[in-house]
Amino acid sequence: MARAHAIVLGGSMAGLLAARALAEHFDRVSVIERDDLNGVEGPRKGVPQGRHVHNLLSKGDEILDDFFPGLLDDLAAAGAVRADWSRDVRWFHHGVWKARVESGVESFLMSRPLLERVVRKHVANIPNVELRCGLAVDALELVDGRVCGVRLDDRDEGKQSTLEADLVVDCTGRGSKTPRWLVDAGADAVDTLKINSDVVYATRIMRGPSEPPGFKVLAQVAPPPGKRSAVMFSIEDGLWQVTLFGYHGEHPPADDEGWLAFAEGLVVPDAFAAISSFEPLGRIERIRFPASQWRRFDRVAGFPPGLVVMGDAVCSFNPIYGQGMTVAALEAQALRAILTNNANLDDAAAEARSVFASIVDDAWKAVASEDFRHRETTGARMRGAGFINWYTRRVHRLAANDPRIVRDFLAVMHMQASVTSLFTPRTVAKVLTVRA
Repeated sequence: MARAHAIVLGGSMAGLLAARALAEHFDRVSVIERDDLNGVEGPRKGVPQGRHVHNLLSKGDEILDDFFPGLLDDLAAAGAVRADWSRDVRWFHHGVWKARVESGVESFLMSRPLLERVVRKHVANIPNVELRCGLAVDALELVDGRVCGVRLDDRDEGKQSTLEADLVVDCTGRGSKTPRWLVDAGADAVDTLKINSDVVYATRIMRGPSEPPGFKVLAQVAPPPGKRSAVMFSIEDGLWQVTLFGYHGEHPPADDEGWLAFAEGLVVPDAFAAISSFEPLGRIERIRFPASQWRRFDRVAGFPPGLVVMGDAVCSFNPIYGQGMTVAALEAQALRAILTNNANLDDAAAEARSVFASIVDDAWKAVASEDFRHRETTGARMRGAGFINWYTRRVHRLAANDPRIVRDFLAVMHMQASVTSLFTPRTVAKVLTVRA
């Protein structure tokens, strides 16, 4: 089948990574983005979560390094902070502080706008990729049931046009219109799994004290009945991104006094002590994340050929787990391989739906039970969630004193290993000795 032109809807991280994968297989790739990205340095309207703590996991770093040689050096040059996720992290979870050892599990810490800006620069250097900004996509164009392009709405010019393509990849995130477009095209409605966690994040940029605090990340996660937690990341320009978050009505306020009072009420005083010694810069940004959701496009009967969906448009995870960008990177890596090994675009698109579901399933299983530690959480409860929570609580407690458990857990967290790697005979034997 012809591979003259591919269209990517959305110029965020998933879209940029998709464009990189597609550029190896199409004569031309067009990235269609609603926001005007010319000269954009900071957070933008189309990525409201971009003002909050982001974490590209070590697997994500690895894929970026493969996709864009030299990009990690560019991140470091731009001020991104490299951290070992045990040595450089103070992490209080399930009533214990995790041991701090050389884990070998490393990644860069930075703001989301910095990461996106550097990746966008590398994508812009690919000769056959064009980034077209300020355009909204109103509909898919179909011929004989196959997606063959999109209808664009240029609101500045006040006109519509059609852009043809051999493949369309939707990376428009949680607000994707594909579920509605599928029904309009005669396909079945999309089955969507949801975990209703009712979590609110309130983030402030701060400047740390002149003396380094002895960590690059501080995380305090309160298991039930506590609902208040905090994470602090060292980012570029000597700044810190400090996010307070809470579940099910225990939400951090956006005013200075209320925000500090929320921090003071955390289960241990360390984050509040650090925050109190930092200098606040700018206002507190607040966002509500009602639910994780997974759209099961892989199960849709009548899904039209010529269309691929990836990133948050497929699955939007609770941001505190830091999985979203790395899952998108894994999907882009898989898309590249699928297009390499399959000459038929329609077969490749169908295979991508199946492979993406497998990638999401691995990530979903790793965290889907966590939000259900709170009895107020509703939604798609994973089978065996009670046992998983019982088991992983003990793994966390073992991580206070066992360097090997720390390394094994971090490998799973950073998507370098499957969650099944935590069920070796040695680990199971240790778990059975824990009182928790």
